Amino acid sequence: MDRTRAGRLTTKVTKLVTRHLLDCHAEATGERLIRGTVDYREETLLRAIESITRFFTSNIRYLGPLRTDPGMTQLQFAPSGELDDVGVKGEYAAFVYHTNQNTRIDFYHPETLRLEQASLGEALDVWARYLGVAEAVRTDLVGTTGMIW
Repeated sequence: MDRTRAGRLTTKVTKLVTRHLLDCHAEATGERLIRGTVDYREETLLRAIESITRFFTSNIRYLGPLRTDPGMTQLQFAPSGELDDVGVKGEYAAFVYHTNQNTRIDFYHPETLRLEQASLGEALDVWARYLGVAEAVRTDLVGTTGMIW
């Protein structure tokens, strides 16, 4: 997402959250505050909103509802050049997974209900078993031109 769009999103989110917090304060205390008079907590809140907006606009990628059919995929990254871009239809998912499966990540474990650290491959296997779709996920190279999973 471009910086201009992210900036507009941050402004909108900030206004919505600030309005909601002022309304909650008024409901809880009966005291109506005016924006800009909240105190140092407003500054902290604004920094948090900017951080959250930055995370969702730069670290989250869109994956559309349509998927590429399973089968052989090319041995290449997405045209964006991002090493974790799986493509809008997931068309680069097999290659991205194959390339990054041993990378250590933090992930939410659905059985322990905690953040844990494991390889991407281990984390994906945990989720595949939890969802009941597979015991394990693997990729195999097919010749010199592609891979399957």
